Amino acid sequence: MAAIWLDRDECRDLPPVCIVCGADATTVSRQTFRWHPPWVIVLILVNLLIWAIVALILTKTMTVYAPVCDPHRNYWLRRKLIAWLPVLSGVVLFGIGAAVMISAGNNLQLQDVGLYVMMGGALWFFVTLIVAAIILRGG
Repeated sequence: MAAIWLDRDECRDLPPVCIVCGADATTVSRQTFRWHPPWVIVLILVNLLIWAIVALILTKTMTVYAPVCDPHRNYWLRRKLIAWLPVLSGVVLFGIGAAVMISAGNNLQLQDVGLYVMMGGALWFFVTLIVAAIILRGG
């Protein structure tokens, strides 16, 4: 997919052409884009807290009124749902596993099931979090 970079001034008066497919735009979608310098990701290897603080400090935002056609009216919403619903399901799985472990009492087999569901939920959470970051990085 081709990519273009526009500065703040160039995004103020975009032509009535769909920003996704190039067709005639029929509506405008208000989108807020956030980014930080690419080198900041390396700080995850140093310390997660340091990375989070530096990323928050260096994050820039820009609101763009993007012209889009009818089929792409909800383009960014669909991408966010595709990215974040699996991540949310990992949190739910972890919670279900924790609830099973708490309610298991002295039943060791049920505690094992709860532990496996928690571990699976945690693994699913982190894998889908990485996939969500990749999906949302593409714009």
